[in-house]
Amino acid sequence: MRTFTLLLLGFIAITAVRAEENTMTLRFTANHTCTYIQLDSVLVENLTREGSRALYYPDTVLTIVPTFIDQLDEAYDGLYVSQNYPNPFSAVTDIDIYVPDPDLFRINVHDMSGRLLVVHDAKLEQGMHHFTFHACNQQSYLLTVNSGKYSQRRIMIQSGRGGRSTSRIEYNGMSRSGRTGQAESAPTIKATLKSSPGFDYEPGDELRFTGYVTSPFSYEIDYGVITDTPETDTDYLFDLADSAPDRPSDISGPETVMKYSGNLGYEIESSPGLTYNWSVPEGWSIAAGQGTNAVTVDSGAESGNIEVRAVNNCGEGPPSILHVTILHTLTLQASPPGTGTVTGAG
Repeated sequence: MRTFTLLLLGFIAITAVRAEENTMTLRFTANHTCTYIQLDSVLVENLTREGSRALYYPDTVLTIVPTFIDQLDEAYDGLYVSQNYPNPFSAVTDIDIYVPDPDLFRINVHDMSGRLLVVHDAKLEQGMHHFTFHACNQQSYLLTVNSGKYSQRRIMIQSGRGGRSTSRIEYNGMSRSGRTGQAESAPTIKATLKSSPGFDYEPGDELRFTGYVTSPFSYEIDYGVITDTPETDTDYLFDLADSAPDRPSDISGPETVMKYSGNLGYEIESSPGLTYNWSVPEGWSIAAGQGTNAVTVDSGAESGNIEVRAVNNCGEGPPSILHVTILHTLTLQASPPGTGTVTGAG
């Protein structure tokens, strides 16, 4: 038993290193208006092979194990045991086994200490058979598939903790033709593998990522798209609405006022998620509303411009400008004696 354990640990160590070398991790985050925002989901599409995978919050990390589908032709000359998918996995993972000839097979699962966790005996016909492995609380497993003529091994790595005290293997049937009901041929199974939800990937494939968020201001769905051909672990940032705001709408309010007038109202259209920075001519003052889309102003003695700029986390946009003219009142001496008032712009 001790010898078996040492051999098993050595095999796991070597295989784990190889799996580590072949595994690629893609991490996704998002900014909206230059501030971190939670991603609702990410759609990952393989444009080369037409497969796809959806990620949902809070798990926006994709670990890819290259499937090397184009190398499977040789495998169909004998027993083929797929790498479990997903891998690493959490609690549950799937395995596909192609059997070249009908035979009695034994499927064993050991933990890293060499302890036998699962024994599953089955007589399997020629074709592709589908299994689900339900993990216990161990993190690494050795899967072996044996018959009188064939033997295959796979390392399965659990990223979390399984919720079961014991492990088990569940048989899900075999791939069959929808027209004849017969077991599918090797070429047909290969085509099925390429389009399966296991998300097949080989180095050099072009991937497209679409990240979806809910706008914190309008509560509408916004999205960004990134296309890449990743070769190593990569962090991707969906940078949405990443610019300062546009110019606000035209300012509405009195354009001709008396000097030192109070409670003058000026307003623009409001947009979600924006604050507004107002400025008034020298000698004027903003009595209320700075930061909002409507202000109350007290005029001064001189004409000038009222300006407003929209502001978000990315910066301040261009201004909307309204020129306001001060009306001056002049008192004149009349002849014959009397008084008169003349009003004019100045």
